[in-house]
Amino acid sequence: MVKGRLAKELVLPPDVVADPPAPRHPPATAAPPKLEGAGLKRGARDMLRELAALHPRSLTRRELATRVIMAHDGGSVGDYISALMSAGLAEKDDSGDYQATAAGLKAAGNVAPKSAEEIRELWQRKPEFKRGVRAMLDALCGAPNGWLTREELAKAAGMEPSGGSVGDYISALVSSGCADSKNPRGGPYQIGHALFLGAR
Repeated sequence: MVKGRLAKELVLPPDVVADPPAPRHPPATAAPPKLEGAGLKRGARDMLRELAALHPRSLTRRELATRVIMAHDGGSVGDYISALMSAGLAEKDDSGDYQATAAGLKAAGNVAPKSAEEIRELWQRKPEFKRGVRAMLDALCGAPNGWLTREELAKAAGMEPSGGSVGDYISALVSSGCADSKNPRGGPYQIGHALFLGAR
């Protein structure tokens, strides 16, 4: 049984802006083409929808992968991004991050970004997220002060802080983008900022 589980309500990290620039969408003068018929795989379609929904904000590879529930270091992420860019639906900005092009906005239509709660629930359904990982994510979502130490995360999962699995579970959260760390070598940790990019 998981001990010390905190509230599941997501708490906006203090350094995350809650009101990003409003998305720009092309006028709804004609029905946009269906993405399912654009020759794009599902992962690429999901990425385009997030890029369009958050436009004009640009997303890093890690942020984009987190929001479409994929490991950012996986080969498929690069393949999907390349497919979008080759099709002229996405492009890099001056910083090397990704954003939808005018053609991408038209193809995606008027879409809304995923909420932080929706992204959290989708990640928790992943087989890689074991019970301890899910408990830690719940703790981060409800952390009243924003940041939790390794010891606090272990307690939330009902585990000993010195256990090897604790580090594995925290690594799963960080690598997925569901958690951010002040210090890569030991925390503390807070809920990943990528979950809140669509916050209003």
